Amino acid sequence: MKQIENNIAGNPHWDKNLVKDISFIKKHLRYRLNKRILSGSFAFAILLAFILRFNALIFVFHHGMKHGLVAMLLTILFIIVAFALTISGFIRQLKFVAVPTPFFSTENQKLVQQFLTSQHLAVYRHPDAPEVFQIISKNISGSSKMEQREVMIFIADDKRILINSHYTGKSFPLSFSSRQYKQMAKRLKEWINIYCASANKNIVPVNTF
Repeated sequence: MKQIENNIAGNPHWDKNLVKDISFIKKHLRYRLNKRILSGSFAFAILLAFILRFNALIFVFHHGMKHGLVAMLLTILFIIVAFALTISGFIRQLKFVAVPTPFFSTENQKLVQQFLTSQHLAVYRHPDAPEVFQIISKNISGSSKMEQREVMIFIADDKRILINSHYTGKSFPLSFSSRQYKQMAKRLKEWINIYCASANKNIVPVNTF
């Protein structure tokens, strides 16, 4: 996530179900399935099916009816595969990755804040859940009417930090899910290792004589 919107401070867009679903997220490491995900998956699969059916008709027109059965079977197979890939693609945006830490939630909140500040990212904390952090990109669609933003969520839990990234906007994303959370999780792990090593060096041993 390279571009951060700075002019929305104090009024970032929050998923209204996020706080309600925090317990579910912590237990299952994903958002709940919702109508938007399911309807979008179905709509995209139907679009692919229509395109494949059209191509099958063209194939029959050019090669004759004797190949029609083969073309139809291939079309059905492609539809099944396309639908499965579409569903799995949309479901991926529901998942969180867990970055282990040796700290509890309060300390992990400080870690997230310091990490995002070190990355020069504008960060927003949920007003009703201090353990939830969000960074949000600028409009990447290039159009205010078809606004599309990338959102990354951090949840500072006990002994771990959960990370998810996805796209949100006025139009349903065809890019399925963002993979930025994997890169961010890797950077966070490296940063925590450096942080812990530095903290251990600063520990002054207590003389017990």
